Amino acid sequence: MISFIIVHYKTYEYTKQAIQSILNTVKTYEFEVIVVDNASKDGSLGLLERDYHNEKDAKLIQFIESPINGGFSYGNNCGYRIAQGEYIVLINSDAELTGDVVDNAIDYLEKNPEVGAVTARLINQYGELDQACKRGFPNPKSALVYYLKLGRLFPKFKKFNTYKLNHLDEHVRHRVEAISGAFMVIPRRVIEQTGFFDETFFMYGEDLDLCYRIHEAGFYIEYNPQLGDVIHYKGQSGKRLKFKTTYEFYRAMLIFYDKHYKERYPLWVNIAVRCAVYMLFIVKLTVGQILTLFKR
Repeated sequence: MISFIIVHYKTYEYTKQAIQSILNTVKTYEFEVIVVDNASKDGSLGLLERDYHNEKDAKLIQFIESPINGGFSYGNNCGYRIAQGEYIVLINSDAELTGDVVDNAIDYLEKNPEVGAVTARLINQYGELDQACKRGFPNPKSALVYYLKLGRLFPKFKKFNTYKLNHLDEHVRHRVEAISGAFMVIPRRVIEQTGFFDETFFMYGEDLDLCYRIHEAGFYIEYNPQLGDVIHYKGQSGKRLKFKTTYEFYRAMLIFYDKHYKERYPLWVNIAVRCAVYMLFIVKLTVGQILTLFKR
């Protein structure tokens, strides 16, 4: 059985599209859909329950209404606690499945037990690759190279693309360090070893952290475009929380660094990393404010 977990926050049309894509594409396996509403309080949960009342009555879809918006990690953990499936499929509310992508993913994991998590080719609505679906871990060196934009200047040079992995052909299967939580298929037996999401991460970084722990448990993580495509209409929930999302993006950097890298580096590197993250946050906010003024 497959358990789909969708965290919903004020994205009625997109969440409906995500649910419908599951119902339309999963053909081989028994499945359940768990929709966790992160305290939207805009009536959208009621609309979804109305739209899918038959599936709700048939126990095919469950809706959970959280009294608080505890973030993406929190929402997924709420869903996981009641999930019954041998495979957990994380799908963003702003993602849409195409073809047999999920059936193909389960078939692949069944034949490759050493793989702890797999994703498909994630594309935006224009058919362009969502680079977050194949990444390396953002250690100090790879992060520095990324923010210096050296990967853009030398897209095929491996040493300058250790974070976004631009040098890897997007149409070829690769073992990578991290994939995106927008669409991720994980066997339950793996999660039982690694634990699920760390709720210290409100949004952003939680998928990197989970991937890190999957590697530590001895499993591989794979980007596999042969499974098919998933369309990701990126950042729909975050559009409503601009300051919050910016803050959480940079906060997640520090959480991930402190959790996995802080003890490996000398004090001066730790201080430099924190200063760099604070500076990036301030610059991002300042630029955002200037652009807002010009739009008025």
